[in-house]
Amino acid sequence: MKNIRVLSVLLSFILVFSIFSINASASEQNDVISFKIDKVSKDMISRSYAQITHKAVEKFVSASATDYKLYDSIPLDARTVYRQFIKDSAGLASTPQGHMEIDLSNFLSQYNSASLSIESQLSYTICYACAALSDDFPEFQWLLSAPFNITFDKSSGLLKLDVDMLRIPYKNWSEIERDYNNLLNAVDTFMITGETRYEKVKAIHDKLGNLACYSDDLNNNTDATNSKVFYPSSALLYPNKTVCDGYSKAFKMLCDKNGIPCIVVAGYGYTPDLFGIFLLGGGHAWNYVQMENGKWYAVDLTWDDRADGSLIYDYFLVGSSTVDSQGNKFGTTHDPVGDRFYDVYLKYPNLSTTKYVYTPPAPQPEPDTPSVVPYSLGDVNGDGKISVVDAKWVLQSIASLKELTNEQAVAADTNGDSKLSVIDAKWILQAVAGIRTFAVSK
Repeated sequence: MKNIRVLSVLLSFILVFSIFSINASASEQNDVISFKIDKVSKDMISRSYAQITHKAVEKFVSASATDYKLYDSIPLDARTVYRQFIKDSAGLASTPQGHMEIDLSNFLSQYNSASLSIESQLSYTICYACAALSDDFPEFQWLLSAPFNITFDKSSGLLKLDVDMLRIPYKNWSEIERDYNNLLNAVDTFMITGETRYEKVKAIHDKLGNLACYSDDLNNNTDATNSKVFYPSSALLYPNKTVCDGYSKAFKMLCDKNGIPCIVVAGYGYTPDLFGIFLLGGGHAWNYVQMENGKWYAVDLTWDDRADGSLIYDYFLVGSSTVDSQGNKFGTTHDPVGDRFYDVYLKYPNLSTTKYVYTPPAPQPEPDTPSVVPYSLGDVNGDGKISVVDAKWVLQSIASLKELTNEQAVAADTNGDSKLSVIDAKWILQAVAGIRTFAVSK
């Protein structure tokens, strides 16, 4: 079962139960604080792998106001960092690459008066921004929250961040941009079929599940920040080996492309032992999808994509009370705490309690075929009565002086011999004289 394998793999990370550590030094002369975020974990398996990259800021600016954004729930100073990450393209398009500067002068008084140290406050600010942005826009990736060398000038409020290239799984920025561009191309060319939202979500679930597979390979590195398997590119690019973070972020990118409201959910996965006691399976990630009824439903493609390559639907558009094939409620096996990083808790919309029930749209009736306009034998001109004019039209047609339509020709063939002759005209005149009647035909 995939969730048991997830448990064993996550535990094999070598649990990083380290307290958030900061190396800091301050210069009394210029009042500049320099520090480095080494780890972002606390009493949990390390999940310090927020990814950010240089997708255009227009996506954020033009996003629909009805879209659910984690941005809306983070502190104001973190929103400033969040926006600056986008504006500066997360360092990839700036000069020099991997460096950015953020003005936090409006928050200086807050930092100066708070009981926590400025280093701690800045750490929270950066972690909130990275956690929200990486899940709001998974294509902003590769700039991790952990490997920042940070300098903050307390007099000016200018925050400077530089990426520690030794802490990311790329040799240089060229490799980063290559994977990034290949990722965007993979999303653009990932064709999804279906007319309804349900059909599209199912197509994404099935196609991505068949493309990617769960990976036990962390590049021989127990540090979660230094493996590509946590990026959405790992699910969408060869060799398509990924983990829950890659599944969920790639799933969201594909939903975004197809106009389907979707968010990444971070939390914990739990699996029962032989005695039915649910044990912590470590950090986990999955998705919430909003359907047309306005409710949010969970999709966990990681647990639906089984080790033997088959797909199940135990965790497809389910609610908190939905029971899987082993008799476990989704709300029991999945805890959406939102703690991406140290003491940073993201807020998610309420999950439906019940599973989404798909009702296929009623079949549309075939377009009506043009009905045959009723006609009466002998009424050649279609004026609703039989007269000498109708007989005249028959004679003119025989003499090639008038061209009748198919319908008029049928009305003119009063004797039913499939041809027009003077007999038909004679019969029409007899009908006018009241000595002959015709049956109404259609």
